[in-house]
Amino acid sequence: MLLKTEARDLEDDRNRGRVNSLERMQTEAWTLAFLDLPTQVLSDTELLGDVETLLAICRRINADLDARERFRLQHVLADHRFLTDGLSRFAAILIYPQEDLISRVDLVGEELDELLRP
Repeated sequence: MLLKTEARDLEDDRNRGRVNSLERMQTEAWTLAFLDLPTQVLSDTELLGDVETLLAICRRINADLDARERFRLQHVLADHRFLTDGLSRFAAILIYPQEDLISRVDLVGEELDELLRP
């Protein structure tokens, strides 16, 4: 993950020349998918709850990424140590929800696959 690499580099003070802008997660497809869900999925309220949880995690990560980007842009010309300390804190904040999302997405994907398999 780019975030883990950046966190490690910041700790080792090797990131002086590059500070990455991180892309937001795309969540628009979820909105469209909810408009036309198969009956099997609609009837499984636990699965729907799991999918909504994934979307909530994605939105939380995006909000954290937006805050990180604002911090990065506001302080890019600031003292190097202040910038790297701040970005290290954002890395710590972002790593947990990303790992949570990764662990959940496989489980939900398997559930959807089983439910929709002909």
